[in-house]
Amino acid sequence: MPPPPLDSDSALPLQGNWTPYNDRKEFEAADLLFTYQQMSASNINKLLNIWEASLVPFNAPPPFTNTSDMYETIDSTPYGDLRWQSFTTHYNLHKDHPGAQAPAAWKTAAYDGWFHDPCKLICNMLANHGFDKEFDYVPYQEYDYNGQHRFHNVFSGNWCWRKAVSSWYLFSFILYLTAMSVGYYRRGPKYTWCHDRPNYPGQ
Repeated sequence: MPPPPLDSDSALPLQGNWTPYNDRKEFEAADLLFTYQQMSASNINKLLNIWEASLVPFNAPPPFTNTSDMYETIDSTPYGDLRWQSFTTHYNLHKDHPGAQAPAAWKTAAYDGWFHDPCKLICNMLANHGFDKEFDYVPYQEYDYNGQHRFHNVFSGNWCWRKAVSSWYLFSFILYLTAMSVGYYRRGPKYTWCHDRPNYPGQ
């Protein structure tokens, strides 16, 4: 008798290029342990040891030898090909009043900062289907039945909304278009009609 069919969540097809991972199983394992569970290195090593012991009868290796192997694979994953940029900063001694004592060591030291180009980073995020519907693209406002403003994240706050809407006329016009295109919906007995996020192009 053949084994029962696997559902879509547990089936992991091996086709495709998963470089630097050998297959999708390795990618899924690293994604689960590092991104979702954020498991400690010691626990990952214990899990990989158990995994390796269970595969001995099949003469097969585990997805990773140890945490170092997994971390090196994650670090070598090509993702957007954005180069790191750096800058050097230090404390402005001119702000201090002149005194007899020498400035503290941290005030005279130089500090390096590393970053990716924010514009290119955002472009890569928008082009990545993995981020689809994972964050808000425009500011929005939401209110409960009593007219209380409901805050969820930065884009639901007043600062982002004011930055995006420069005048009351534009505010009213956008709110009207949003209400017409999105409508309102019912959310549970406590809240009645609540305005939710607008629909975005391509969604």
